[in-house]
Amino acid sequence: MEEDVFAAITANDKGRIAQLMAAGPGAAHARNAGGISALMQARYENRMEIVDLLRKAAGDLDIFESSALGDVARLKKLLANDGELVKARSADGFTPLHLACFFGQLEAAEILVQHGADANAVSPSRIAVIHSAAASRNAALLKLVLRAGADPTRNNSVATPRCTRRPCTTVWSGRRRCWIRAPIWPSRAMRARLRPIWQRKMAAGKWSSC
Repeated sequence: MEEDVFAAITANDKGRIAQLMAAGPGAAHARNAGGISALMQARYENRMEIVDLLRKAAGDLDIFESSALGDVARLKKLLANDGELVKARSADGFTPLHLACFFGQLEAAEILVQHGADANAVSPSRIAVIHSAAASRNAALLKLVLRAGADPTRNNSVATPRCTRRPCTTVWSGRRRCWIRAPIWPSRAMRARLRPIWQRKMAAGKWSSC
């Protein structure tokens, strides 16, 4: 059953998802071998019609699903019952704040920050909350996590002694004095908003370019 559900999600086969759900309630609650729910997988793959189908049958969402989908009422209820959920990690290592930011859920992200979410949390794959906010291309989300203390200089790449990839337009690595190209900034607009911070640091002699 689980394999069929995830194959249908990948194929964007809404009819097959409907058939599987009609055959048994387990389809809406399926998880893959990595522990990711069918609902989250559909959201990751941007299969929004399938997300709607699964959501109707899934019942109460967990902290990760409610953060990713912006179900504010459910999110508030979960956090009221257990404030420690704000620190929880998904099967793939993300915090609720990571997911709210990545999927552009500003109100959900605000609630998580109000409940003490760590704006500098980093996943095992080295994705920080600020990377998720930048990926959403939502300036309000980026400002939110910066106000919450997110480090704008954090990168998710391994620094090399000398960067040979120019122009050096990305994120500072604190371990070495080197700017390195990072795929985490998906838009020039986001880089433009952070560039004044980098330039002030360089002008003060705290950082250097290659």
